[in-house]
Amino acid sequence: MSKLNHLEGIRGIAALIVIFAHFLWGFYPVLHVTGNLPFEPGITMFNVLYSGHFAVCMFFVLSGFVLSYKFFQTGNIQFIKDSAIKRYVRLVVPVFISIFISYIIMKLGWIYNLQVSVLNKSSWMDAWWKFEPSLKTMLTDMIFLRSNYNNVLWTIKYEIYGAFMVFSFIALFHDFKYRRFLYVVLIAVLYDTYYLGFILGMMLCDLKVTTIKINLKNNFINIIIFFIGVYFVSYPAPTNINLDVTMYSWIKISWVEYPSIFWHIVGSTLMLFAVINSTWLEKFFSLNPFIYLGKVSFSIYLLHIPVIGSISSYVFLKLVNTNTYFQSFMVSFLLSLFIIFIIAHFFQKWIDEGSIKLSNYLLSKVSKSVTIPTSNKKKVIEGKTVKSI
Repeated sequence: MSKLNHLEGIRGIAALIVIFAHFLWGFYPVLHVTGNLPFEPGITMFNVLYSGHFAVCMFFVLSGFVLSYKFFQTGNIQFIKDSAIKRYVRLVVPVFISIFISYIIMKLGWIYNLQVSVLNKSSWMDAWWKFEPSLKTMLTDMIFLRSNYNNVLWTIKYEIYGAFMVFSFIALFHDFKYRRFLYVVLIAVLYDTYYLGFILGMMLCDLKVTTIKINLKNNFINIIIFFIGVYFVSYPAPTNINLDVTMYSWIKISWVEYPSIFWHIVGSTLMLFAVINSTWLEKFFSLNPFIYLGKVSFSIYLLHIPVIGSISSYVFLKLVNTNTYFQSFMVSFLLSLFIIFIIAHFFQKWIDEGSIKLSNYLLSKVSKSVTIPTSNKKKVIEGKTVKSI
């Protein structure tokens, strides 16, 4: 049985965009704001290439789709029980290791991001690793999933709570005749939060796989839908930008407190809708380099911050006094990218896969004591399976 490789590819590209976003926030923050450049990519669709916020929203939509896929594919509620048991361990073991790595880096004094922030006035570089590391704070971050040691970990709570929202919804309403009406209710309640991504992802999976079976196979129409989604996800995330003179003025919405969350999730959903319906887009995102990116996506997501704060910043500081700023950045960026992928490759093999094995082991131990009524329905759609992050 083949995996849904195109979803893996999308996840991999999204993880790479997060890396680009953080390198530019750290070394070229001007690209994220307006008023300082003749050409301002931050208020054009080009910002999609380095919009970490959009990439995170895509993660959430993908999670909603992927975590519900096996149930909607087969009608077997056992998949939900199994996933609920495994989910926490599968996520937090790699997270704990990434926190420990950052703790060691700080203890050894290998932190240079603050020196970079003094040089280039990057408020993002200046916002983290500004405390004395201790065993207590490290363990506190692990237990409560805080992001003091690794600032990308703010998303993990959403991944965990969002996953259990999906599991709970399916467990409670999988046989409910009007469950699609409940999607509308949840959207109305959660429209201004990141949890909207999980609901829309789950709803899209439900509508695609079960009775309605959305099946828009016109590649040209799907390409148009995809780029409409790209337009929405390029909505500027910074809140201090005057959108009245930009291409986004007509989608300003006063009734949403966080419009970038809303538009980035809606746009991600449209993009995912187009990909799962278009043979062209499916083949493109199923290319082997993208599949590999997806395989190591969680690892590179967890590891790139420790690298930026230590190696990237150190190399940049060593070079910038004798080379141009751009040359120093490019050498630091390319070297760091190489190091991130090398470390992520082995992290995925030893830590990430290890967490999956551990979660499966725990499932085998506790599954006999946990029972959820199973549905008699069974569907097999195109013989495909998918791995969740």
